[in-house]
Amino acid sequence: MTTEQRVALWVLALLVATPLLATERWPDGYRLQTWTTDHGLPQNSVMAVARAADGYVWVGTQEGLVRFDGARFVRYDLVPQSGLRDANVNLLLIDENTVWVAATNAVYRGGNHGFTEVLTEDGRSLQQTSALFLSRSGLLWIGSRDGVHCSDGEVARLHSTGNDRVSGFAEFGDEICTSGAEVSCWDGRRWMARRPFPIGAGVEAFTQVVFDDHGTLWAADASGHLWRSLGLDDLQRVDVPERFTGARVGSMVMDANGTLWLGYLRGGVVRVDDDGTVSDWRP
Repeated sequence: MTTEQRVALWVLALLVATPLLATERWPDGYRLQTWTTDHGLPQNSVMAVARAADGYVWVGTQEGLVRFDGARFVRYDLVPQSGLRDANVNLLLIDENTVWVAATNAVYRGGNHGFTEVLTEDGRSLQQTSALFLSRSGLLWIGSRDGVHCSDGEVARLHSTGNDRVSGFAEFGDEICTSGAEVSCWDGRRWMARRPFPIGAGVEAFTQVVFDDHGTLWAADASGHLWRSLGLDDLQRVDVPERFTGARVGSMVMDANGTLWLGYLRGGVVRVDDDGTVSDWRP
């Protein structure tokens, strides 16, 4: 098995292990393999995984960032301007072979040859980053405790959205939208409430948002509920299995087939097909 095949297999295992183990055997030609600290991983709490165009898999843990080639892990030190080593990696985002890393104390940009810190216009570190998003135009959007910043690669410029804390981004047409206490969208000139959802009456702050090809906005709230909006005043709750109530949605993605996938923290995976069929898997 080649290095790239091993890497691809590992990524596949991470993405589909839960449903396959819960429902059926592995397809012919695939197997599940596990790597831990015994094999060079710095720590077993893996917070983020992403694959670069060159085939390398980047892994963020609570004890540092590593690159995996299918056989061994190579560790990369992240040192912000404060000089204190940044070990706790929370988010990873990759554009071709450029790797964006959000750790506790800063955001970094780099790749195989090392990393540099992305600073704000006034030279500050971006701390407690909660979301990273790369737009189709190539701009990086960062949600942190200080609000929303936009970066072309070197400097992060502040954008005021009205949200105290942004937990996710989505792109619809030429607009960049954020999730939080409200859904705000940037049209290139200003932020506006594109979907003025009422927080309360069963609707809590949104943690994830995504648009489908029809312009429908899907949103997950802090209690794990799923909502769908077809218009400015139209908010519908989509029923998911009751056992997921209270479990926070850690990630949400719309695939090329129009299927919505939700990953629940300590809960499992929920799939919503384009015909409204809801399926779920648990470990």
